[in-house]
Amino acid sequence: MWPFEGRQSELALLRSAFATGEVDTVLVSAAAGVGKTRLAREAITGLGAQRTAWATATRAAATIPFAAVAPLLPDAAARAGSVDVIRATARRLAGRGGRRDVAVVVDDAHLLDDASAALVAHLARERLAFVVMNVRVGEPVADALLRLVRDGRGEQLRLDPLRDADMDRLIDHAAAGTAARARRRLRRIAAGNPLALRELLHGAEPGGLTELVVSRLDSLEPDVRFVVELTACAEPLPVPVRPGRRRAVRPPQRGAVGQSAVRRGAQFADDRGPGHAGRRRRRSACPGVPLVAAVLRRLAREAGMPGVEALALYDLTRLGAPLDLARLDAIDHEIGHLAAGAARALAARDGACDLEEAARRLHDRGFDLLAAELYCAAGRRHRRYQRWADCDLARARAIQLSAAFPRAQTPLLQPGDLITLLTFRERQILLLAAEHTSADIAGRLRLAVATVNNNLARAYHKLGISGRSQLRELLEDPASTGVGGPPNVTA
Repeated sequence: MWPFEGRQSELALLRSAFATGEVDTVLVSAAAGVGKTRLAREAITGLGAQRTAWATATRAAATIPFAAVAPLLPDAAARAGSVDVIRATARRLAGRGGRRDVAVVVDDAHLLDDASAALVAHLARERLAFVVMNVRVGEPVADALLRLVRDGRGEQLRLDPLRDADMDRLIDHAAAGTAARARRRLRRIAAGNPLALRELLHGAEPGGLTELVVSRLDSLEPDVRFVVELTACAEPLPVPVRPGRRRAVRPPQRGAVGQSAVRRGAQFADDRGPGHAGRRRRRSACPGVPLVAAVLRRLAREAGMPGVEALALYDLTRLGAPLDLARLDAIDHEIGHLAAGAARALAARDGACDLEEAARRLHDRGFDLLAAELYCAAGRRHRRYQRWADCDLARARAIQLSAAFPRAQTPLLQPGDLITLLTFRERQILLLAAEHTSADIAGRLRLAVATVNNNLARAYHKLGISGRSQLRELLEDPASTGVGGPPNVTA
């Protein structure tokens, strides 16, 4: 039995709400897998109610009025109209003691049909039962249920992810003696979600997430499933190029979908903007990736996952597909706005400033590899317009971010793009110098202050700037200055 951890205060709140009688319902909201169902089961067993009932709403039951709340209905109410069903159920629960003696849990209440939602709201409003409703965060909930909270008849309880200490106790229960490094990795991947942790520790248990994923995969067409599995296991797939030829060697493919993707050549968009459409473009080292992005875009749109769809659209733009800006703009999601800005910057003739701004925003959200790509693209734009200092700073940022991906090589992130005038130490100190004093940098990097100042002086000379004020201008507003001469190396 998976132990109950980290919800003692929420459990006490539910039991107190029932005992004091101050509210008639508690709306428990949480993300999937965080533990709202387990909390409700623990609570209802210790409430002290004479009679309890459990109702679970599902998408299938939502097509049949009152199907989700069938455990509450009198047998004779099955053939009655909606109003008669509500009246008959109300009389039944009133005869069993009403709110003082009856407790009802409605799991996944956001999936209730309108008739069932009206019945549950009536029971709580008329104090015929104490009602605990579990809903998933981000899902629409019937207005009749939300009104209970707004009118003061109920209380909303938001479940946050479990703390690290609680996750450690769950790990100890399932795998005592787990090493500290493995614990940190489990906590990071599970992100406070006990269901995700259980899947990580126990694997493919019957009825678990693995079974759900497999059932979804089984519904896909064979070619689509092949692409999805290929991507999950080995994206991107490097394809060797024959010496002296521009066309990629055809890798083993299965199905007409994969073969047609290779035949199309999968050209990548270059970073020179639409004005250079007639010039030679770089070809894909991974011909299957544009196909994967297209498949993911379609699946994400059908599944109502706007963030995933926006990233897939952005990948298509990176890989040379026409920019679908209308669809990107229509995605009202933070990731959609990020992707639209990055795609616009890539399609512009210059756009170096926009590329760096998009890179900063992607880095803030943790998309470091995509940010490194955009900094590389910005460096090429700066170099084309002979903004040497801006070029080197953009490349320095790209090197800093791509250090976490030492073997990464993408169409926008090539080894030649990362050549810079600055040494590793000069880059490291320069990127800190805009916001920190030399003494602060020395303490952080465990260097002498004189060493920091010497590296700064060399970096300033290479970039053609005189001090921190010009450095801040370059970092805050790329391409605003024309300082710096041509570099001594070719990138």
